[in-house]
Amino acid sequence: MSNGRLTSRTFLKSADHGQRFDWDEFVDRVCDRADVEESDAVFYAQAIVALVGDLVPRSELDDVRNSLPDEEFDNLFGLVSEEERFEQGSERRERTN
Repeated sequence: MSNGRLTSRTFLKSADHGQRFDWDEFVDRVCDRADVEESDAVFYAQAIVALVGDLVPRSELDDVRNSLPDEEFDNLFGLVSEEERFEQGSERRERTN
């Protein structure tokens, strides 16, 4: 039964494997699959990567980042970077107090 929502089952049944595409195509695909605007698609993708970053060792996330084709994909890690900067700032403040 479909209620118009994107689910993991929907994605897994329709995912394409072994394809290479640039950042714009990636964002377009997220827009299409989630039925959202570009800015929301970018945020959703960043949120997923940030969540994964919380759950896997840093080296695993680095492997993913290094396997992506362009620097354009660095934007995908935007929320991870923000969180790291926040945590690093907190650590510095704790050391100076």
